[in-house]
Amino acid sequence: MARRTKAEAEQTREQILDAAEAVFLDRGVARASLAEIAQAAGVTRGAVYWHFRNKADVFDAMYCRVHLPMEDLFNQVLALEDGAAVDALRDYCVQSLLSLARNPRRQRVYSILFHRCEFIDELRDSNERLIAIQHRGLASMEALFRRERALGTLPNVCPRLAAVTIHTAMLGLYFDYLREPTAYDLENQAAPLVDLIFRCVS
Repeated sequence: MARRTKAEAEQTREQILDAAEAVFLDRGVARASLAEIAQAAGVTRGAVYWHFRNKADVFDAMYCRVHLPMEDLFNQVLALEDGAAVDALRDYCVQSLLSLARNPRRQRVYSILFHRCEFIDELRDSNERLIAIQHRGLASMEALFRRERALGTLPNVCPRLAAVTIHTAMLGLYFDYLREPTAYDLENQAAPLVDLIFRCVS
C-alpha cells in the first residue's frame, strides 16, 4: 500500500507540473497563481502545497524536468578525454537543438523561460540558480577547450571565447526558434548550424 501511495503522490506531482507548464505559458509566470495551477491540475491548493513550497518551487521543478537529463549528458561529454570531447560537445549541441524541435515539453518550458517570465520578486532566487548553472557550463566548456589547446588539437583556440561563443549562439537559436518556430527548419538545420558555430571557434 505504501508503494502505491508513493506512486500516486508522484503522479499528482507530475499533474501539478504539467498544469504549471500550461498556466505559465498562457498567463506568464508573474500573473499565474497557485490556485490557477491547482484548478488546471484538478487538485486542491493543499495538494499543491504538499509538494511545493511556493510558485518559485513549482517553477524550479518544472525547469529541472527538462534540464537535468541534458545536464547529465553534458557532464558525460565533458568527462571524455583523448581529443574526443570537442566532437562529443558538437554532437551534444546538435542533439539539444533536435530535442527542442521534437519535444513539446522542452518547447513549452523554454518558451516560458525565455518569453513568459520576469525574474523579479519571488523568482529572484530561481534566477540566481540559473545564472549559477550558466557559469558552471561556461567554466566546464572553457576547461575543455583549454585541455584541447594543451593537447595541440586546437592550438589557436581561445578557450574562454570559444565557450562564450557556443553558449551565446545556442541561447540565441533557442530564443529565436521559440519566438517564431516557423522561421527555422530546426529538424534539418540543427547540424549545419552547429557546424558553423564550431567552425567559428576552431
